[in-house]
Amino acid sequence: MSSAGAFSKDYGLRDQIRRAAVSVMSNIAEGYERGGNPEFIQFLSIAKGSCGEVRCQLYVALDQGYLSKGQADQMIESLKRLSVMISNFIEYLKGSRYQGVKYKKVYKSMREEVEDLRLELLLVRMGEMKKLGMPAYFRYWGKAEKDGPGYHLLPYHCLNVAAVGWSI
Repeated sequence: MSSAGAFSKDYGLRDQIRRAAVSVMSNIAEGYERGGNPEFIQFLSIAKGSCGEVRCQLYVALDQGYLSKGQADQMIESLKRLSVMISNFIEYLKGSRYQGVKYKKVYKSMREEVEDLRLELLLVRMGEMKKLGMPAYFRYWGKAEKDGPGYHLLPYHCLNVAAVGWSI
């Protein structure tokens, strides 16, 4: 697009639009490599800004006659969609409990990690059932005063997260 005709001779606009386009990809990559959601969100915001900069420069290229209306509209529409995708991804990350590898809990053993994951899954299931208005009961292994050892039902509102031996 920018390597043909009069557009290729407008070095300032041509180089700036190329730098801004590369900035979108580069900021997404750099933010991801930082290893944490707060930094990733910051770099995604910068990438979104670069997306807007490229759109602005495409309007300038259109005004200068370097692009046809069809070419400009197609690229601008693609950039708008990309901007919305980045924005949606930012919102997803803001609501995510996972904060990135930089903040990942270090487990002493595989067993400890599995127990933590089981508990997290249990809590997610409880939340889903509660949203649906369903009574949530979970099996757990333990001793009941009446029934002795074995699997028992436990309503979610009575859940003691310190208990061990969950069966999900």
